[in-house]
Amino acid sequence: MSLASKILSTSRFAGDVDLLAQLHADKMIAERLSEHAAVKYQSSMRTHLLSNAVRVDKRLVPAVAAACTRLKGVANLESDMEVYIFDDASVNAFVTEGNVHTLVALSSGAVNNLSENELDFVIGHELGHAVFGHVEVGVQYVLETGEVEPRACMQLLAWQRAAEISADRVGLICCGSLEAAATALFKTLSGLHIDGLSISPSEFAEQWEHLESEVIGGGDSDHWQLTHPFPPLRMKAMMLFWESGDFDPDATASQSFEKADSDVHRLLALMDPLAREKKDSSDPMLADYFLWGGIYVALANGEFHQSQIKQIASITSLEKVKRAVKGGVPDSERCLKQFEDCLAQRRKKLKATELHRLMQGLLEVAIADGEIDDLEKQALETLGSKVGVNAAGCEMLVTRFLEER
Repeated sequence: MSLASKILSTSRFAGDVDLLAQLHADKMIAERLSEHAAVKYQSSMRTHLLSNAVRVDKRLVPAVAAACTRLKGVANLESDMEVYIFDDASVNAFVTEGNVHTLVALSSGAVNNLSENELDFVIGHELGHAVFGHVEVGVQYVLETGEVEPRACMQLLAWQRAAEISADRVGLICCGSLEAAATALFKTLSGLHIDGLSISPSEFAEQWEHLESEVIGGGDSDHWQLTHPFPPLRMKAMMLFWESGDFDPDATASQSFEKADSDVHRLLALMDPLAREKKDSSDPMLADYFLWGGIYVALANGEFHQSQIKQIASITSLEKVKRAVKGGVPDSERCLKQFEDCLAQRRKKLKATELHRLMQGLLEVAIADGEIDDLEKQALETLGSKVGVNAAGCEMLVTRFLEER
C-alpha cells in the first residue's frame, strides 16, 4: 500500500462518520435508506452513459485512462470501475454505482480545461465518494419521497455536506497539491479557463472570511438546504486538513486530524441549524459576540486569566483569539465597541435561544477563573443591556447559573 493510500485510511472527516451514524439511528430515515438500497441496482445510469457518453479506454483517451487507473490504486477502490466523458462545457463530474461497476463520469469541460493535477483532484474527489461508501446512501432518493420532515431534511443535507469534505480530502491526496485543488475548484465555480491560470489557496480561502461575515450578519437563512458547502468554505477546510502537518500513516484518524476536524465542524455549523442547537458545541453565528464580550468580561477585574483565554478560544476559535490580541490585549472600551459593532452588522435581531446561549457562554468565561465577582457581574449587565437583557434578568441568569453548577 502506498503512503498516500495509508493516509487515505485515516483522513475521513469525523463529521461525515458521526452524521451518517445519526441518519441510521433515526428509524424513519433508516427505513427510507433501506428502500433505496433495495432499488438502487435497478438504475439505468450505465445504460444512459453507454448511450450518451464516451467510455474511456487507453485507445480513445489514453491520458485520462492512465490517470483513472493510477488514481484507482491510490484510492484503494476495490470494485471494477468504468469512466465516461459526457458533453458539457462546464467543469463537472459525478460518481454512481451500477450493478457491477463504480461509474465515474467527467464532463468534456473538465477534460479539456483542467491540467493533469487539477483533473486528478476532480477524479480523486469522485473516488472519495466511492471508497467512503457515500454513493450507497440515497439522500436524494429519501428527499424526493416527499415524506421527510424539515429536521430530517436538515440531517440528511448536513451529512451530504460533510461527505463532500471527506471527498475533497481524497481529491487533495490524489493530486498532491493545494494549488491544483484550489485552481480546479475555482474553474468549476467561475467557468473561467484562462491559459496558465493558477489560484492561490490562501487568497481563495480569504473569500470565506467575507462570506462568513455575510452569513452571520444575515442571521437565519436557507443555507441548510444546500447539498454542498460553500466553495470558499471547502477551500478553507482543505487548507486546515493539509496544513495539519500530521500525515503519519500509522496514526489513527482521531490522532491525525482531530484539530482540523474540530475547526471544519465549526465552519459547517454555519450552514446547519441543528449543529448550533447542541449544548456541547459553540455557535459560530455568535462567535464574535463571544470573542469580544468574553474578553470584556474577563478584563472587568483587571486580570486576563489564562483559563478565561482558553474558555473564549473553546467557544470561538484559537485563531480568532490570537487575531484579537495581536499587538496586545485590547482594552475594555475597544471590546465593548467591537461587541456593539457585531450587533450593528446583524440584519436580524438575536432570537431568544441565541440570547440565552450568548449569556451562558459569557457566564462560562466569567467563572473560568474560579468565581464571578461583582465587577464581572457589572460587565455582564452592561453587555446584557446591549442585547435587551435588563439588570434583573442578568442577576437571575447569574443566580441560576451558579445554582446549577
